[in-house]
Amino acid sequence: QSSEEAQELTIEKVPKGMFAMTRTDANGSYELLLPAGTYLVLADAPRYMPATDTVTVVELQETECNLGLMRLKDATGSVHGKVTADVNGQVLPVAGALVVLAPKGEPGVPEVVPSGITVGMLLNELPNALTKKHGKQVVIPPAWGRIVVAFTDAEGNYTMDNVKPGSYRAVAFKEGYGKDEKEVQVKPGSSERVDFKLKAMFGVVFGYVKDSENKSAIEGATVIAVGFGDPWFVWSGWIELPGKPHIFVNSAHGKRNISPIPTPIRPPIIPPFKPPIRASATTGKDGYYSLTLPEGEYFVSVWKDGYEPQATIVAITAGEKTQQDFDLIRSSEEQQQLVLELKLPAEPVKLGEPVKMKLVLRNNGNEAVTLRFNTSQRYDFIVRSEDDEVIWQWSHGKAFLQVIGEKKIDPHDELVFEETWMQVDNNGNKVEGGVYWVEGIVTCVQPMSEIGCVVVGEATEVEVEGKLKRAIRKR
Repeated sequence: QSSEEAQELTIEKVPKGMFAMTRTDANGSYELLLPAGTYLVLADAPRYMPATDTVTVVELQETECNLGLMRLKDATGSVHGKVTADVNGQVLPVAGALVVLAPKGEPGVPEVVPSGITVGMLLNELPNALTKKHGKQVVIPPAWGRIVVAFTDAEGNYTMDNVKPGSYRAVAFKEGYGKDEKEVQVKPGSSERVDFKLKAMFGVVFGYVKDSENKSAIEGATVIAVGFGDPWFVWSGWIELPGKPHIFVNSAHGKRNISPIPTPIRPPIIPPFKPPIRASATTGKDGYYSLTLPEGEYFVSVWKDGYEPQATIVAITAGEKTQQDFDLIRSSEEQQQLVLELKLPAEPVKLGEPVKMKLVLRNNGNEAVTLRFNTSQRYDFIVRSEDDEVIWQWSHGKAFLQVIGEKKIDPHDELVFEETWMQVDNNGNKVEGGVYWVEGIVTCVQPMSEIGCVVVGEATEVEVEGKLKRAIRKR
């Protein structure tokens, strides 16, 4: 049972740095070996109200300190209810609203709970646990530390269990909805219902998403709006687009290098306990999107396969519409017409086992590409040792016609060259297990860089007869 002394235990009487803990036995008995001094004793158990008392330990003497715990269901009550809002004349449930119970008439509790308060802000008040009482500095948790908080579920319902009896101001609020305040008296064993009704205050952001090159509408793009600091959102990689203030691209996703790299966007940090505000939409055939959001500032981003993600900062004003269009830039691989890829077995390769190699040259562009050749040879495969010595070459010992030729690759078509290496050198001798490099080459006259060719899948590892691995290199 708590005593008056426990409530007014001065800091000077608490031995600094001394802490001990134990568990009770089957009979509820406990024992602690402590140096002489005055201590604050706390007893806590699941489903019981904690109890405290003070005790003065005398050297070489046993001191008895008994504590009685009350079951929570007998000592506390509960508060439950529903939070709704008037949205364009309709009463709808509000998910993610924060409901706060603040004790009435206690020092440090403001008469009006600020609508911008968050759980993170409340927790920041907990270290300030020093209060003056009867002229003494005593250990009393701050009033904000004794409040009870809860979030509403998808249906707008909330429940607060184990609420200490007393008078409370109950406040429900959420950004964009305002707040509603009630009073409630909690009694031991009681279950009090408190409902709240808010009023939505929204604005709209809308616009069109187009291709930056041909200005055609982009269908199926995803537009996402989040509040700054939302831990769910990927904040890394966003940089401001040169020459376009407040327009950001994510080069980490689009593989597009911007040089020089501007200062990255640095969203402000907010407590992760704050109910997040997120909204998304998909563009239609005309590239149009629309998002309804509570008043505030948002980071609005657009995502579409084949394009670099793009974003900007939009300020939403209640009752107003804000237009924000996006011109997406094609990603690097989409801008490059040709993609060259060397494919090898994914499974381990044993010594002497045939190695199948495939070289694929794919045209991802919207126009045909014509490759020029000085001979009838179109490709080659080269296997090198770890010290870069040529071990085997597919074209070794072969004769090719000395004629100029061309090969046309239509849009979204590909050239495929396949050969098999029997794990022998150019003289027909079997190779030993080890590390080898394989190169796949298209022998056209034009350098690959001049015709916009990129190489994907830079390396692949395979095991060769108990050796560590064989790396695959491409050019």
